[in-house]
Amino acid sequence: MTDRTAHDPALGIAYVNGSYMPLAEAAIPLTDRGFVRSDATYDVTHVWKGRFFRLDDHIERFLASMRGLRMSLPLSKAEMADVLIECVRRTGLRDAYVQMTCTRGVPPAGTRDPRLCQNRFYAFAQPFVWIANDEQRCDGLKMVVSSVQRIPPESLDPRIKNFHWLDLT
Repeated sequence: MTDRTAHDPALGIAYVNGSYMPLAEAAIPLTDRGFVRSDATYDVTHVWKGRFFRLDDHIERFLASMRGLRMSLPLSKAEMADVLIECVRRTGLRDAYVQMTCTRGVPPAGTRDPRLCQNRFYAFAQPFVWIANDEQRCDGLKMVVSSVQRIPPESLDPRIKNFHWLDLT
């Protein structure tokens, strides 16, 4: 990757610690519990032809997941929306994948108590990528629905979006 492509806003823009930056430069601390323990929640919305798809609903679901994990942020719904809109605006994309994430954060030195962490908000927008190719989207896809439940609701509320995806990799 050349310097020119590394900084091309159309490849993606991230929001980290109150600053916008090229997605390729975004980073989280290695001790953030979102990274070391998957102690995070997220939501994704899309932009089609320059318009967000149900942005308010996605932010509301994100906030519900945060409440379920006892997380909170100093940002209002409107401020979160503004960050996501600005990420997309800076990319110049008309069709985009837009993700917002809240991590537990970094525990203070000398403790592992998650209650003492300051929750962190991250967001990014990048070009939308289809899962299926053009032919598959036109003709349709075959699906297999597993009878095995991924994570039992007694272990984790299935309404809370999380990063526990290793069983699908």
